[in-house]
Amino acid sequence: TYDDVPCPELTGDINDDSSVDVLDVLIIVDLLLNGGFDDYDACSDINSDGNLDVMDIINLVSIILDNS
Repeated sequence: TYDDVPCPELTGDINDDSSVDVLDVLIIVDLLLNGGFDDYDACSDINSDGNLDVMDIINLVSIILDNS
């Protein structure tokens, strides 16, 4: 189920490649545009508000910019 999906330890690392980068942003954009909800759901909810939306993309970009 949605809540049973283990997320990577690094917040924003949607694809679990030990890096928070544009690839993670693309995954969330793809999920939003194409509705391909899968194992990334819970991990993509960056602001933990229970919704996958543009705010998650904004928060993820902010994480990337703060880390650069």
